[in-house]
Amino acid sequence: MRSAAAGETGRNKGRAGAATPTRALLSVLALVTGCLGVTGCQGAVDYSPVTPIRVDTALPTPADTGRLPEGFPETGGTGPGALVSVRRATKVPRMLAETGASTWIITYLSEASWVPGADRVTALVAIPGGAAPAGGFPVMAFNHGNTGVNFDCAPSLYDDLLNQTVSIAAFVKNGFVVVASDYGGMTGDPASPGLAFLDTSAMGRDVVNAVRAARGLSSAVGRRWAVAGGSLGGAATWGTNAVLAESGAAGPDDVAGDLVAAAAWAPVVNVEELVDKALAGTLTTEQRHLYFLAVMQLKATTHPEIVVSDYIHGSMYRNRELLRLCTGPRLPEAVEVITRAPASDLLPADARAATVMRRLLRSLLPPARLKVPMVVVYGGADKIVDFDWIEQAIHRSCAAGSVIAWQKHAGQGHDNVDASWVFSWLRTRFAGDAASDNCAANQVESR
Repeated sequence: MRSAAAGETGRNKGRAGAATPTRALLSVLALVTGCLGVTGCQGAVDYSPVTPIRVDTALPTPADTGRLPEGFPETGGTGPGALVSVRRATKVPRMLAETGASTWIITYLSEASWVPGADRVTALVAIPGGAAPAGGFPVMAFNHGNTGVNFDCAPSLYDDLLNQTVSIAAFVKNGFVVVASDYGGMTGDPASPGLAFLDTSAMGRDVVNAVRAARGLSSAVGRRWAVAGGSLGGAATWGTNAVLAESGAAGPDDVAGDLVAAAAWAPVVNVEELVDKALAGTLTTEQRHLYFLAVMQLKATTHPEIVVSDYIHGSMYRNRELLRLCTGPRLPEAVEVITRAPASDLLPADARAATVMRRLLRSLLPPARLKVPMVVVYGGADKIVDFDWIEQAIHRSCAAGSVIAWQKHAGQGHDNVDASWVFSWLRTRFAGDAASDNCAANQVESR
């Protein structure tokens, strides 16, 4: 669904400080195939985003003072969640500025198995204007959809936040501090291998550590928090909820105990069947790029032993660096490569290669048990992630004792699924109401 406030169009599209408009490859693909990120996409013409969040325009917009409370920020430390540095966002999209929020870019430490030592990650933090309630504003960890996988694809690097603005502004307008991690690998360092694409646990740890770090930014940042996101952000949300359910994941600050709820729409999870569709030549055009990015980023991050040519051939192999770009004038060329590539370009070399890739994609699944209740909304006509993949992931988490409510919208796709229920559901969680749970009924039906 479109927000009533989704009127922001093509202003300030370049990277911060840049004069030339840029577009993410997956957003250009939206012109011909549909967007690969629900709220993480850019339209090919007017950049009006699709968002599941409605802004309550009746709420007040106190002025941003531009100052942090005395004694803040609290920087320093060497462990995951340590706040390394803070800077004021120099260019803020109009819609976000009009909420009265103060907006900051933080650098914090996270953890990545393929990065020696602590991994430095960036995040945007938007704090509502005016006096915070006792204990601080509640926090919404908003997880962006797919903006690309390269080192320079982080939303906070761009003046328009790569179209994350509407959802961020909506949460701020409704009284939440928004913590929006860029995820590891995309903070602008050319030496970075890029994003651990679809790695739900890796992205989940980045989100958890962003929330930890944001607590050192201001006393206005409260303890209670929720996590929400669509598409790739839905996968990150699922991963956040799952990693906090694991033993010892809470840490000394009890960030796990403060988590209230999670919400994921059109989550890109449980994608191992991409291999079978590649073998059968039945990948949708949208799934071609999804599968390509999954293979390339497994190679770049956690599994350097992968032989890319076992999975990617022909024009897609020859243009593999082009197809990893998220910005620049060659994006239309990349779209042409993807749309014209024959199915054989993504055919696994042999049965062994297919088996290996199934195992690796399966490893990207989040742990089954969830920390807090979660809502999942998805479409029955999704061309990015088959709806039965999402349902299999739901059943798996239900079997592990998780509490999940879900809605399937027949006929709706990846970028137009109606997730308007998400916001009201999250509000009831903060109000202390019991979460609805479809798992018990679903287990009976699935027998």
